Amino acid sequence: MALEQPSRVDPKIWQSCAGDTVKIPKLHSKVYYFPLGHLEHANPTPNTESLSLINSYRPFIPCIISSVDLLADPQTDEVFTKLLLTPVIDGSTVEPFEVHDDDDGGDNYVVSSGKTLSQSDANNGGAFSVPSKCAKLIFPPLDLEAKLPTQELSIADVHGNVWEFRHVYRGNPKRHMFTHNWSQFVDKKKLVGGDSLLFMKNSAGEIYVGIRRVKKFATPAVVQKKESVVIEAVKLAEKNEAFEVVYYPTADDGDNFVVDANVVEDAMKINWNCGMRVKRSLNNDDSSISLQHGTITNLCAPSNRPWHMLQLKVTEDPAALLSDIQGDSSIPIIEFQHSTMEKFVDPNNCDTKNVTRSFKLFGTIIQVGSDLPNSEIKEDDSC
Repeated sequence: MALEQPSRVDPKIWQSCAGDTVKIPKLHSKVYYFPLGHLEHANPTPNTESLSLINSYRPFIPCIISSVDLLADPQTDEVFTKLLLTPVIDGSTVEPFEVHDDDDGGDNYVVSSGKTLSQSDANNGGAFSVPSKCAKLIFPPLDLEAKLPTQELSIADVHGNVWEFRHVYRGNPKRHMFTHNWSQFVDKKKLVGGDSLLFMKNSAGEIYVGIRRVKKFATPAVVQKKESVVIEAVKLAEKNEAFEVVYYPTADDGDNFVVDANVVEDAMKINWNCGMRVKRSLNNDDSSISLQHGTITNLCAPSNRPWHMLQLKVTEDPAALLSDIQGDSSIPIIEFQHSTMEKFVDPNNCDTKNVTRSFKLFGTIIQVGSDLPNSEIKEDDSC
């Protein structure tokens, strides 16, 4: 039996599923490929042998994007991209390409709204409770004056398969719900509590649904296979041969390890200092974007290996930090992108206020928590 193949996804639908803060380099653009970031994307805690091998290669490799495929996983519905990278050989000239902006002026737009599934939502014998905001933004208006407000909705998944749902407004208190076909959808997609659904509507009024999966731990065999794929890609890159990489932007551990050259070069021009204020964008499960603010607490020198170059402490109270910033206009604010969030929870500590979180971003680790003393702010020459 032939394996199911990934589906190509409309770029705007793909971008909505991935999140607005995710930036995929454009075709023919110049980028930097970070082998260590690639390895950590495949396995956040790589084995010693793989780590040693990766560190024996160049820390970053300039490349040209030779092809870009925006795809959806046939098993999980998660969106990912497959990139073909061609290394730029030292001393060689690169024929300039005109990289077009894909913005169509807003005539073809996508709006989105989502929800993280509760255990009740994921129970295939129940119904799905739709957030009111999502129903009003994405679905056609219901006649709320009717005895039982009801409508039939045709919603396409990222593979183009159309699902028929019955949207009702009922209960005490009244709420928007999916009933008909919801159980079949849960079964087919193998949904569990913690997964997130993202509903999208394009300018033609067509409705789509995407899935962001709750993090699951891969088996050792799967992890080993992923690491082997990375090693083979890095070996090709070292020989200046074209190579493919796969990037899942919604992976909890997934920094973008293929970064636009202008972003990298601009970052390396910054005179990073301990105490510098920074901010970064985060994708939320409901498709909104929030900001985190922080302060650089640690610098690794020299910067010839820029991946994991900075360590930061992030405030949980942006308003307090902004008030502090307003009092000192000399502190620069740098906006970061190309990042997703990792959560580290101590099972023995149920006090969520003291949970430490970590963020990575083009060589950046951002720690969140109020328990980092000021004495941690230091220059570190041992990195």
